[in-house]
Amino acid sequence: LRCEIPSANGDMMLSWHREDLRPLRDGITDRKGALTIDKVEPGDAGAYVCSAVPRNGVGVGVNSPLVYLVVKPTGSTFVFGLIAAAANTPIVDASSDSVNEDAPVRFRCYLPGSPDAEVEWTKEDGSPINENAIYEQGVLTIMQTKPSDSGSYVCTVKDPLTANPVYSSPIHLNVNAAPPKAPIVVSPEETVNEGAPVRLRCYLPGNLGAKLSWIREDGAPLGSDVTDEQGILTIPQAKRTDAGSYICLAQESDGAAPLRSEPARIIVNAPDTPLAPPTPTVEISSDTVVEGQAVRLTCHIPNRPEINLYWKRQDGSPLPSDAVELRGTLTIMQTKSSDSGAYVCATGHPDDYDTLSAESMPIHLTVTSTEPEQQQRQPEQYGPAATPTVDVSSDTVVEGSPVRFTCHVPNRPDLNVYWKRQDGSPLSTDS
Repeated sequence: LRCEIPSANGDMMLSWHREDLRPLRDGITDRKGALTIDKVEPGDAGAYVCSAVPRNGVGVGVNSPLVYLVVKPTGSTFVFGLIAAAANTPIVDASSDSVNEDAPVRFRCYLPGSPDAEVEWTKEDGSPINENAIYEQGVLTIMQTKPSDSGSYVCTVKDPLTANPVYSSPIHLNVNAAPPKAPIVVSPEETVNEGAPVRLRCYLPGNLGAKLSWIREDGAPLGSDVTDEQGILTIPQAKRTDAGSYICLAQESDGAAPLRSEPARIIVNAPDTPLAPPTPTVEISSDTVVEGQAVRLTCHIPNRPEINLYWKRQDGSPLPSDAVELRGTLTIMQTKSSDSGAYVCATGHPDDYDTLSAESMPIHLTVTSTEPEQQQRQPEQYGPAATPTVDVSSDTVVEGSPVRFTCHVPNRPDLNVYWKRQDGSPLSTDS
């Protein structure tokens, strides 16, 4: 496969990669826009993309349209070509071939030149496909994958000329088992003055019906005035004896062993002691983007939407001139190599030196001139898999208190997100 770019576009580096992000195997060479496969194998079938990036790192890279390579068995040998050379072979592409448990995955199968061809999906080992799988116009979608979904999938299409079944090359799916569940503490450290109220809250991701309770890590009983109601521990008037570490326990069903959270800490200061602000939470510890792409860094403080947040570079240098800050979110629409470095989110205001401030852990941003193969993403690859992520699955507040919900799409700062009520009723007028 060969690609080239007009000389008017400047000095560009050309490279090939698979759309499904699988690495090119040994025996495949990629030099100066020419992808050469000396001996084609069935696993080489699929969609390929040629990328061009500026050699000097200045400017924006571009991608070619998809090129489909079809490997067709003919006796003991193989022939290959583009769609036009093998129109009776099903084409299969995937949103991903390796996902974490509960993540969605999508396989698409079609017969070039026959958009209405009947498509059927099976697992190569004969085991049944996930009973909740969705089939629509040749697309197999599993919204919540399980380890049992791992395996090789084959698409079968009826040849419109002969009515004989035609089989695709198998595509292998690997589902990584989720780590053991554990309750999440929304704010793992709370600092209050003696006599002030304090609250700890926890939840179990994916199971809002789990029984939740709190214990002290040192085994001491909870205070007599402490209330513990379904994951919410409330101390109306904190005392020095309430200070310490607390554990949230979650029980998914009767008789099941309780799951333990990481310790949450309560610090009780003497009355009228100036309180340090809570520490901002960031969603990632590092990010890597290709020069010219957009990046979005987000931080927040759970249950404290009234606290002002701002971003700064850890080395003290100014933020990029085109950076935009809004409610704890820093957006750089067109990154440059000079934007690489560590960024921290802080409370308060940049010019206020008299007020106590807290900083998040740093986020390390790397801006590269070429896209690492494992992180390449093509627009065609997104769809059902680009699911917004929310920080918490439930929240409880006292009437009149503020509340903030945050969502984002990982690695997709270019996507617009908005909130709505599930029952269709309008949002609060003051939201």
